[in-house]
Amino acid sequence: MVIGVHGSAVTIGTDDPGLVGFLEPWRIDEPTSIVDFGLETAPAQPTERSAPRILPSLKHGSEPIARVEDAAFLRDALLRMVVAATSPVPRGLLRVNGTVLESSGVGHLVPEPNLRTVSHRALGRRGITVHVGQTVLVDVETREVVLDVPLGIDTPGRRLALASWWMNHREPAIPTTPTEDVARLLGNVVIDAELVAEQASLCSLAARLVTSMRPRYVAFGRQSLENELTALFGR
Repeated sequence: MVIGVHGSAVTIGTDDPGLVGFLEPWRIDEPTSIVDFGLETAPAQPTERSAPRILPSLKHGSEPIARVEDAAFLRDALLRMVVAATSPVPRGLLRVNGTVLESSGVGHLVPEPNLRTVSHRALGRRGITVHVGQTVLVDVETREVVLDVPLGIDTPGRRLALASWWMNHREPAIPTTPTEDVARLLGNVVIDAELVAEQASLCSLAARLVTSMRPRYVAFGRQSLENELTALFGR
């Protein structure tokens, strides 16, 4: 089905009739051949008894973002991602690519692809909550992340103090300059139509964030991520 949110058309593919019913007020009559977000709550299971069970999944296009037992959790994440993908960025904030990991009441902004092979259950055992998503708002002035609320909710998003923010780097041990950090951050900033003409403002916000907190560079790969998680949260 195609829905209209904040002037944008978003295509949702799902086997969840409850989600379809919930989205009905936003349905628009617009044909499309591309699925933006997909939620599969009851995937076909392998016939072999020894084969691992296939979990419900949330996808962006054909890319799986999360697979967990809790379909309601994925439904909530999808509705948050729709809001993130369609809402204008408030003045003074940056929308940055990444997923928030919450632990002890603070947030850590981590590259979303790094988490796709990590068990949410295993993270939960370490006291880490994954706020599934691909982008998040960052308030540079207060150094907080602002969690997106699900579609249909009008209350402000919950804020978490930003304890660290990570970016991928092939050689994370190589020192970088603040100027390089700003350039890399700008490469991870989501720019909507209203921000195209405000490059100077974006650069200023990025520089202020880098000045107040340098990024934590991490190498690609599951083991590198595990090393970083262990360093921050323990085993």
